[in-house]
Amino acid sequence: MFRDATCSRDSGSGARDRSENVRRAGARAMVSAPHGVVVLVPVIAPYRAARDEVGAVHTAAGMGHLEV
Repeated sequence: MFRDATCSRDSGSGARDRSENVRRAGARAMVSAPHGVVVLVPVIAPYRAARDEVGAVHTAAGMGHLEV
């Protein structure tokens, strides 16, 4: 579903594109989470910095964030 959405249509598989895709997925999750929706975001995110950035944004917004 997410891959077909317009927010990731231009993503490639390079480091910059993968990090941007993780950022976009996190931003998309923040749209639903405040309404009580549990959002699972299964992304291939090999770069810790991108994962940490999304986690920090969610934590700062008072939302839970769990990385498995």
